[in-house]
Amino acid sequence: MNATMSEIDQELGAALTTTAGIISLLDSMREREAYRELAGLMETISAIFMMYCEHPDWALPESFERTLSLLVNAQESRSWLLLADILRYEVTPLLQDWSKEFRNRADETARSHS
Repeated sequence: MNATMSEIDQELGAALTTTAGIISLLDSMREREAYRELAGLMETISAIFMMYCEHPDWALPESFERTLSLLVNAQESRSWLLLADILRYEVTPLLQDWSKEFRNRADETARSHS
């Protein structure tokens, strides 16, 4: 269980870093590079989701499904300005909230085992 908790924490950190990088690329009008990075971000978010599914008592953030839908729609329409806004104002806060939730859960688990 600790390895999984460590993996989730690492993946969340990587996702936040990648999101910031994609926003920077889009702000610099480097859409091609941003698009490649976005594919990696989607894989990371998918991995985090799968790890979370291993813990049925852990709830996903309420905005998870809506945010992913917005992200996919912006990507499919290749609306780079919209994509940057979704990453900045939807995905980043979602990942930050998810990270806080995870750390609270990890702290609770550690306290219950001591």
